Amino acid sequence: MAQSKNSGSASNEPQEPKEPDLNGALEDLKKLAEKPKKISPEEVVRLGFEQIEIAIKQGYSYTDIRKIFVNRGVQISIKDLKNQYEAIAKTKE
Repeated sequence: MAQSKNSGSASNEPQEPKEPDLNGALEDLKKLAEKPKKISPEEVVRLGFEQIEIAIKQGYSYTDIRKIFVNRGVQISIKDLKNQYEAIAKTKE
């Protein structure tokens, strides 16, 4: 019979080491700070609106613009990029 319990699996619960490791914790925080948290599509477009607008006026597609963001680790879909850009552009009319 197969076991139904997953006794050796990793859990999302933090595990306390046997000895406190402040230096290790600080190193982990440093690594976390170097890795940007996920940025919302609204924030991406709001912060980059002027540059996105220039690129579009120069004939670049949303696909081209998205590639630039994705190459730098900023995940955004073409649909979100276009929708957010158009929404912000309407407020600037």
